[in-house]
Order: sequence, then C-alpha cells, then structure tokens
Amino acid sequence: MPNEIYSGYDEATDLILSDWLSWGDVKLLVENANISAYGDVAWISTIGYVEFDLSRYLILPLRFSGVLVQEESGWKFQQVQFQFDLDSSFTVLAILLLSIMILVIVLRLIYIVYIVLRTRGKS
Repeated sequence: MPNEIYSGYDEATDLILSDWLSWGDVKLLVENANISAYGDVAWISTIGYVEFDLSRYLILPLRFSGVLVQEESGWKFQQVQFQFDLDSSFTVLAILLLSIMILVIVLRLIYIVYIVLRTRGKS
C-alpha cells in the first residue's frame, strides 16, 4: 500500500504476520519468474495474483520482485516488493459513468420537483 515501507527485522516480521493473517491467498507464477545473479547477489521478479478472503470473485493481479544476498547459511532476501498490477483506465471509466448516472438522476429529480411544485401552484 502507499507509504508502506518497512526496514529491519522486527518491522518486516510485523508486516508479514499481519498480511499472512488478513490479506488473502497469494499465488506467484514461479514458471514465469525472471532470475539473474552476479556473484553473491540475485534479482528475481514474477507475476501472480491475490485471492482475497472477502470474496472468491475478488482476485487482483500482482507483481513481485526481490533482491537476494548469499550468506554462509544460504540465499536470503535483502529486499522484496509486492505491487498490485492494476489497470486504472477501467477505474476512471467507471467513475465517469457513475458521475454521469448521478447527474442524470439529480436532473430528473429536479425536473420532478419542478413539475410537482408547478402543479400545486395551479390548484
């Protein structure tokens, strides 16, 4: 999420725990992963999606990237990033259509009130 930047072991632990308990089911497409390495550093990126627990119909595309460093005990993530891969053009179109619908409803309501007041004025 915006401004969600954590550094350090304790902050990363809190983030992973809260996301694990409340986020949804993350599926990463491992077969699509891009992995590069140079010496003791590796970069990885892939795509996937999140199925949220709130609704089985709420599935959002996701991008994942990370940097790994090789230590004595093996490869460890130094940095990771999860990013929703959303096309905002649909959102803009939906907002535009909803705004037009609201405008039409308000104009219709004003017209109905005008007709009712005009009818009462004649009687």
